[in-house]
Amino acid sequence: MRFKFIAFGMLLVLLLSACRGGRATPGPTPASTDLLTPANLAWLKAHAIPFDAADPTAPLQDLVSLKSIVGDARIVALGDASFGTHEFLQMKHRLLEYLVETMRFNTFAIDVDFLEAERVDAYIHNGEGDPATLMKGLTVWNTQEVLDMIEWMRTYNADPARPRKISFHGFGLQSDQLAREKVSQFIQKVDPQETSQIKDDYACFPQLSDACMKKLQDVIDLMNVHRTEYTAKSSPGEFEKALHGARIVIQYVTVSSNSNNNDLFGQYMVQYMTENVEWIVDQAGPEGKVVVWAHNGVVGMFSDGSNRSMGDYLHQQYGDQMVVFGFLFYHGSFHALGVGSQNLIKTFHAAEPPGDSYPFFFQATGLPRFFLDMRSARADSPDQEWLFTPHASYQVGAMYNPNNPPFFTVPLAKMFDVVIYFKDTTPSVLLNQ
Repeated sequence: MRFKFIAFGMLLVLLLSACRGGRATPGPTPASTDLLTPANLAWLKAHAIPFDAADPTAPLQDLVSLKSIVGDARIVALGDASFGTHEFLQMKHRLLEYLVETMRFNTFAIDVDFLEAERVDAYIHNGEGDPATLMKGLTVWNTQEVLDMIEWMRTYNADPARPRKISFHGFGLQSDQLAREKVSQFIQKVDPQETSQIKDDYACFPQLSDACMKKLQDVIDLMNVHRTEYTAKSSPGEFEKALHGARIVIQYVTVSSNSNNNDLFGQYMVQYMTENVEWIVDQAGPEGKVVVWAHNGVVGMFSDGSNRSMGDYLHQQYGDQMVVFGFLFYHGSFHALGVGSQNLIKTFHAAEPPGDSYPFFFQATGLPRFFLDMRSARADSPDQEWLFTPHASYQVGAMYNPNNPPFFTVPLAKMFDVVIYFKDTTPSVLLNQ
């Protein structure tokens, strides 16, 4: 069973629940709104931090404000308002370079399959594999911009003058096939007599019965019982990755068994992605510093009592040790899956945002791009309270319906610590299309 496009399509469901509060109807854009007051605009202009470019080949001195923005945090979560936007992908690459070179970040985690990411990790550490082939396993991130970032990681790691290397991880649930294969190969190496039992246990899927779930748990129990022995025959890192692979099999089966129930599907997806990011942070160790890469609707902090985002769970766990960046844009183009297009990615043009939206207000600054750190804003201040009340913003998931543009109302300062704004955007550069 292949799960890649199902999983990314359903992330849109998570986004819709996370951005609950009503759909804004686009229409004629007024010249001014209640949101666009002189006091509000003056505050925004005083706090917006312009930067020069998204291009990662540009000098990094215009990003010096990131040192104070990130501070002592050991986790930086980077969202985006569209998977298929050139400027967002480039800027996330550029931010990664700055965080690695200036602030000693050394771990990268992206919303892709754990084992697909492990193959990329092998490439950036020792050159194993063909990067063009590896990119196909990154689904919606299969773009030239992400390939350029991976090639930069490979160059960085290959430099003997840089002893602190970058690692590449995935926390998504796009497939269980590679995870089952990894566990089976590990058991074959450390305990060949158990190989046939592991094969039998994993053969039960996709029955999705209680008996099958018990067999999948038996694999984990076996590994935990023999942890010392198996670690001695491999290494601590190899054992932990194999054990995590066994856990991913159960995660995938659980999510798959609830694929027809959007509420349970979303809850399990958020729970397991959070669990996987926490595992990556643990593996990085106390000196590790982690960049988490996903969509605004995944890393943004949201809770309404019954639905919570991954970003909200992580923020509860790590507090001030994590800084969450969201991306917004005013207008432009992007790539996304067309509705009913049989997984065909198309170029779409964003509709004009409503006049009471955040991006409409941001463009009034006249700045083409800027950072806005909202952690110092006060909800009880008349010129800042608009950041804490829901207003529309464009949030494009994996799929896009031009007849129903995805404007959603979000309280910006409650979902993100920092916003990165672009007035104009263009589509990503697709690979293998």
